[in-house]
Amino acid sequence: MKDNIVGQINTAHPPRLYLQPLGGSNQERIGSNCNLVVLGHYDEGQLHGEAVLVDCGADPARRGPGGWIQSFPDIRHLLHPHSPVKLRAIFLTHAHNDHDEAIVRYCEAGYPLPPIHGSALTLYMLKDKLRSAGIQRHRWPGMTVFEYGEVVPSGGLTVEPVAMGHSLPGSGFLVRGGGKGIFFSSDFKLDQTTLTPHTDLQRLQQMGENKEVDVLCVDSTRALQDGTTVPEADIRTNLLDLTEKFPNYRVNIVTLGTNAEGLARAAWVAAQTGRVLAHHGKSIERTLRGLNSSGLDLPTLVGQPDLQIVSGRTQLAQCLHPSYVLNVLAGAQGERAAVLARASRDEDPHLQFSAEDIVIFSASVMPWNKGKINAMIDAIKAQGVEHVFLDTAGGKQLHASGHEHVGGLLQLAHMVQPQSAIIGLHGSTLQRKACTDRFNAIAAQAPAITLDNGQILDTTGSVANIVGTQPAPQIEIQIRADHKPAHPVPTAHLKVA
Repeated sequence: MKDNIVGQINTAHPPRLYLQPLGGSNQERIGSNCNLVVLGHYDEGQLHGEAVLVDCGADPARRGPGGWIQSFPDIRHLLHPHSPVKLRAIFLTHAHNDHDEAIVRYCEAGYPLPPIHGSALTLYMLKDKLRSAGIQRHRWPGMTVFEYGEVVPSGGLTVEPVAMGHSLPGSGFLVRGGGKGIFFSSDFKLDQTTLTPHTDLQRLQQMGENKEVDVLCVDSTRALQDGTTVPEADIRTNLLDLTEKFPNYRVNIVTLGTNAEGLARAAWVAAQTGRVLAHHGKSIERTLRGLNSSGLDLPTLVGQPDLQIVSGRTQLAQCLHPSYVLNVLAGAQGERAAVLARASRDEDPHLQFSAEDIVIFSASVMPWNKGKINAMIDAIKAQGVEHVFLDTAGGKQLHASGHEHVGGLLQLAHMVQPQSAIIGLHGSTLQRKACTDRFNAIAAQAPAITLDNGQILDTTGSVANIVGTQPAPQIEIQIRADHKPAHPVPTAHLKVA
């Protein structure tokens, strides 16, 4: 018999729509994105009703005593059969670890999860992570691929996915219930020149015209940067111009392995210059498998069906004259185990640098990684490489962020016209407060509210308001011990940090 949580709790009043961040609205770091939407009631400090989660991610791993530690949102109370909140489903915006990695951890620990919905690319990459973690198929949650334009029912809630451009193709979600709607932008940018699928501006505009959005939840990661992101078409042109200045050199473009747009940039430059694209790094291989499986292979994205793509481990990639090859490498943040760092130490059997190479960083360099990257560049130059380009070349940018700047956030709000509130998610306190301040400086917009992990937002009134707080702890586990193979360590107990 189907449980009717909402009806059991309070029949005197219609259910309300609540939002509670369980992760992602952090003090200092970016990660662990996880947002709970509940249709029901808030009584005596407790939410009751039925719910969906938008994302279930983890923080980047960090070194701890004896190994590597990872933390992620504690959703165990939602998985208990007698929970006052019935979790109907999890909807994933995209396949970056800070949005889906906690699912792997819960499956490792044996927790049964509700059905998971995502795009074909997102779910393929999640399955790849589950396989890599050695989790048997019978322990996987059910997974359903959605199509853009459909509305997915989930109990008394409905969820509509909307295509949103990002460094990895993603989805926003319009979650509706109780006559109200919350739109989650997820990580996004509005740029329409991307090679990977871009943001559906027409649907966003339609939302605003129909007044479908009461609360807009936006990505605040770049809320401290003015303007909008640089168009990807400009970045491709800059990379092409730089490559053509070194016709007899081997070109090495460094990006994040999970940056599908970065891979497409490199493929486009290879196609324009008649080079073979050779890819290096496991994270790039995973992304390419996901793109291929979902009909977004690089030759299709760049409109060059004859583009030749090979693994950097093949004999062909290693025997080609430098003028015929363009390498795309993972390791843009200086990760010690990544292929770029290994090659800088002359420890990679398939990639060696010499005076015949140029190295181009087509990625944002995080401030806390600059020391590692500078040391790596010094090691690369010591191998004879004279030309290394970091972020810019001759004043021209070589990378565009996957996160929209404040000008783009304002454009998004102007399109969807939220009726009662704007919330900055996916950022530190500083970034989310900057997002709030910038929106509140514009009187024509709905009021912006800074919402922290655990705080509960009631969307019912003409202006959404915070009605309470519940704990939103993080679980902390060791995922890799020092001097051990790089796979998750079985964990008997989940420690609450």
